[in-house]
This record gives sequence, C-alpha cells and structure tokens, in this order.
Amino acid sequence: MMAEGVLAERVGRQDILLLRGVTNRIGVRWERDQGEGFAPVDLVDWQCLFELLAPDGGVWYSRSCDAHGPDGLAVAYVPPEAFTEVVWSGRRTGSWRITASRSGVVEVLGWGRWALLD
Repeated sequence: MMAEGVLAERVGRQDILLLRGVTNRIGVRWERDQGEGFAPVDLVDWQCLFELLAPDGGVWYSRSCDAHGPDGLAVAYVPPEAFTEVVWSGRRTGSWRITASRSGVVEVLGWGRWALLD
C-alpha cells in the first residue's frame, strides 16, 4: 500500500553565464532516490535537448545534447559561433532548460536563468 503524500522529484536549478565567442558547456546530472541513496538515471535511450528561452517563453536557441549516457549526465556544447548573428546583440537574458524525452515522456532535468556576456 502506498503512503499518502506527494510524489515529486527535485529538478536542478542553476543560473548560468554564457560567453560570446567561446565554447559554452552546460550540463546536468539526473539522479533518482533509490530509497537508500541516489543513483544516476541511464540516459542512453533518451533524447536530450538544450534550449535558451526568451523572457516571454519563446525558444531562441535549441540543440540536441552532445552527450547523454549511463552516468545520468546530459551535456550540450554551445559552439563559439552560436551568438554571432546580429539578432543576439539584443538578446541578453532569459531562461534555459535541458529536457530528456522517451516514449512520449518529457522530463525537465535542469533549468535556470541565463545571461549573455561579451
């Protein structure tokens, strides 16, 4: 029998600074409570996505994670040329997130605010 209460997972939250002209590496680790401690979730069969969102929630930048494996890590490498277009001169802040999806299930692995610096 299941005890009464709320079932929820904590989602990693971190604010990040992105630097124009360099490779920015953003990653999160997904772990689950196994009852006697936390263990990484195997992400091998998941699709992971990194997104930068505008203040209104629209997607300004999106790319698949470059690495996601059995250690629970999902990592995106944002290339140096990512923020060189003129439109990025007016895009300085917003929110970010990394999600993992599989079989119709989408999990938010990490999120926070971002700021772009020259």
